[in-house]
Amino acid sequence: MYVDAVDPEPAPPGLLDGLDGRARQERQQLLRWLLDHGFDVDQVRNTPSPILLPANRVYGDDGTLVSARTVADSSGAPLDLISRLHRAVRLARVDPDKAIYARADAESIPSRSAFAVPGGRLTLQSG
Repeated sequence: MYVDAVDPEPAPPGLLDGLDGRARQERQQLLRWLLDHGFDVDQVRNTPSPILLPANRVYGDDGTLVSARTVADSSGAPLDLISRLHRAVRLARVDPDKAIYARADAESIPSRSAFAVPGGRLTLQSG
């Protein structure tokens, strides 16, 4: 005889570790919903807050990660500027070739045409 209800579809390994009772049930419901709505196990496993995955998808985050160098190449902005922008918002310094930035965030960097170099200093143009 079972004391608790048995879930006919157990969650993928590791996604419920450390959770008991109501917290475990709520996480199972969230996992089921996410998997039923097109999110894969790796996306759920690799995000610090799985409940935000649907909201992230709305603003264009498809789970694709890119490197600072890719951001620089696609925007036309110098890698040094991308690194300074990241430091300005207190992002950790990482290898510029390591893919850790969301594609949607990378696309928010203005293209090279939005930058001016008056007197040799790279600045953002307004307008």
